[in-house]
Amino acid sequence: MKNIFKALGIIALVVVIGLSMVACGGDDDSGGGGNTGGNKPGGGGGENVGLDGTWENQDTRSGWRVTVSGSTGVLSRFTGGDAIEMDAKNKGIIKIGDPYWRNIKSTGDGKWSGEVLSIISSPGTNEATGITWASCTFSISASSASGNTIITENNAGGGYTWRRYP
Repeated sequence: MKNIFKALGIIALVVVIGLSMVACGGDDDSGGGGNTGGNKPGGGGGENVGLDGTWENQDTRSGWRVTVSGSTGVLSRFTGGDAIEMDAKNKGIIKIGDPYWRNIKSTGDGKWSGEVLSIISSPGTNEATGITWASCTFSISASSASGNTIITENNAGGGYTWRRYP
């Protein structure tokens, strides 16, 4: 009986380690040694404000929040959006916990590059059929009126403003 519990404990440990590796991502063959603070602006003096944290959309996707850690941002809140986005949500194509930004890398001076989730739709309809990834850039600024930190996401589909969520 004691050996059975030992075996079950070892199996549980292996499962937890395996799931942790899957959740954190594998080797992307980028030549780097993992995330070394790639979303933090580097060099020079001044405040080292990075993208880690939760960001809330201030535009048409009001009610969307993305939580960034390292080189990935996942959807942490998803309310509102256009008809295609809501169709994708209703079909389970996108959901809370899904990556929304990925491969975020600092390009210096408060700027980053990465990829943003893009919903594919049937031509001429509001029917979501899948997702793809589009290149994007981010720039960061502090809003003097509100004191909030703001990032602007720019991609082929346009630009979005995100405010650091408390």
